[in-house]
Amino acid sequence: MIASKKMKQLQWEKVPKPRLEKTIWSTPEIEEEELLTKMRSVNLWSEMENEFKAKEIIYDAVKKRKETELLSVLASDHRKRIEILMAGSTAKSFKDPERLSEAIANFDNTLCTETFLRELQGVLPNDDDRGKLLTHSADSESELEALHPADRLMVRLIQLPHLSDRVKGMLFRVRFDQNVELLRTVSLSSETWDRADEAESQPTYQGMYRPQGSQAIPRIAQCHSCHGQLP
Repeated sequence: MIASKKMKQLQWEKVPKPRLEKTIWSTPEIEEEELLTKMRSVNLWSEMENEFKAKEIIYDAVKKRKETELLSVLASDHRKRIEILMAGSTAKSFKDPERLSEAIANFDNTLCTETFLRELQGVLPNDDDRGKLLTHSADSESELEALHPADRLMVRLIQLPHLSDRVKGMLFRVRFDQNVELLRTVSLSSETWDRADEAESQPTYQGMYRPQGSQAIPRIAQCHSCHGQLP
């Protein structure tokens, strides 16, 4: 008798024949084939199989999980850092690796901040990983869906010409724009202070003349050294 399904592993102990003489198994009342036929007729054999097939359920669950696991050619720690990058507040808004890679390629200013580009520069694949990723560059859309999202992002990015230099240039541009804006702010502040200094250094003649009627009459100042009067 062979079960049609994978059964539990039970620990059986074989009983020596001499010990069977005084049991019901010493002289079977029915032949084995006939017994099996009767068991099948009342569906008893199937019930027994179902009762002891728990290991098969576990096996199928493990098998199914393995089949649905995503493929990856990247080291686990490298893949984890890419996942962290993709989980950023702005990056995750692009939903999938393909949209994210497109935003990077287009130098999206909402995404490509100095922080993001610096982190991206740190997770770009080396030559060895690049070679592994290139084996998937010609995959169809359905085949790419079987890849881990981190791998999919890198597969898209390595197809950009001069990827490493491109990211360096983008990072330089972001820093340059920030420095230009900073210099512009400093320049405006400097001009404001210069105007304020000029205004303070200008002599004011208000009070040197006192109005009288419609004409301004100079005030008389006395020279204490010559005891004279000066206009």
